[in-house]
Amino acid sequence: MRSLLLLALLAFAATGCKDHNDHGDDHAEVFAFDLLVNNVVVASQTGTTVTGSIGVGVGSSAVVTVRLKDDTGSEITEWEDEVTLEVVSADAATVSVTEISTAQRSFRLTGAAEGSTTITLMLMHGGHADFESRPIVVSSTRPL
Repeated sequence: MRSLLLLALLAFAATGCKDHNDHGDDHAEVFAFDLLVNNVVVASQTGTTVTGSIGVGVGSSAVVTVRLKDDTGSEITEWEDEVTLEVVSADAATVSVTEISTAQRSFRLTGAAEGSTTITLMLMHGGHADFESRPIVVSSTRPL
């Protein structure tokens, strides 16, 4: 009886995951990404490991470009039409996020106050995140 119940629960869990992840279309799975400022990689995530950080001056801004990669390290060059890029600052009073462009795969960070916070990137599809990054550190400093 326990085996039958366990089997039923596993089947339900597998079906639930499939329904959540299968949108009826083929899309590349994001395994890694690079964040570039002025064509220089400043931060990246591979698997669950984040390296680097982004710096922006108080009162200044930086355009950040996103380069997504699959599990082979190849760049994902095509995004589905229904996928949108969302970027959220943990503290918009320190660093704000504006001008998010899914088409350009970029966003603008503006330093509002001295300090540091984190941002999180998400690829939204069908009302939920198909991909969500680990927190990425962003520091805002006063000019010297």
